[in-house]
Amino acid sequence: MRSKNVIDLRNRRTDTRAPQPAHAVRLKDIRRASPTRARRRRFRVVALCIVFALLVAGTYSVHVASYAERLTVQDAVVTGGTPTLQTQVHDFALQQLQASSTSFLSKKNIFLYNVTPLATALFAAYPQIASIKIEHTSLFSRTLTITIVERTIYGWWCDNFVDCYAMDATGKIFAQATATSSLQHFIFRGGISATSSPIGQMYLPTHIKAVNEMLQAFIAAGVTPLGATAVNDQDFNINLSDGSYIKASFSENPTDVVKNVLLVRNSNELAHATSSIDYIDARFGDRIYYKLKVGEPATSTATSSPLH
Repeated sequence: MRSKNVIDLRNRRTDTRAPQPAHAVRLKDIRRASPTRARRRRFRVVALCIVFALLVAGTYSVHVASYAERLTVQDAVVTGGTPTLQTQVHDFALQQLQASSTSFLSKKNIFLYNVTPLATALFAAYPQIASIKIEHTSLFSRTLTITIVERTIYGWWCDNFVDCYAMDATGKIFAQATATSSLQHFIFRGGISATSSPIGQMYLPTHIKAVNEMLQAFIAAGVTPLGATAVNDQDFNINLSDGSYIKASFSENPTDVVKNVLLVRNSNELAHATSSIDYIDARFGDRIYYKLKVGEPATSTATSSPLH
């Protein structure tokens, strides 16, 4: 029995959404179809393309301008050194400048030119050059000014009496002696491998300063040294003009060695017989040994003379 005051809602569907008219259009669809928005999008695309084209054109223009002849280094002027070396350096510099370049910006551009590679190449090609200065004469100059200073011969390094090479005071070997070369300088031997050309190598790089100090100290004391011979990594000999030689060690102080040698040469035993000295051994601090030229074999016991 159904009550007349009861309504059954179980079989009914309720739609709570508000009814929409048939002609209703969503706002999103209106925006998507807006012609103004489409025109703006096209304008942005065109603008970006134009900017990109301008960037490409500008970059290419910079590339072309960097290779323009009026903006690239074309020549070099060399000063210093002998005329022969000046000509050689000038021709070498032009050869380097004329070398082709595949870089985006020209390496020869007057505003971008880096002098370091040219200086490095010149040092490698001409060991006789001690220093190089490369500069532009003015901001827009297309000519390089190269100033060189040649090494001065301090002595000769010889592996025998035939092959000798010029050496400066720093120990740098830079040229081979010619038939007209005068060997009226110190003669140095040993210390360098003879299996390859010594040109470009350094003679006793960590000890040459001390060796030179000792040579000059002997000269100041009135003793004439002829040069030095490296015996091994620890010892070397100083050859004197009277035919004797000094055995010395790289670890000893040059001033102390010269002082002790002079004390021996001026001692009562040797003051009037310096020409009879075969060698003086100054490798052991204040204890000095010497050997005379009396026909004795080199293996004979040397006389010792402690000095304090």
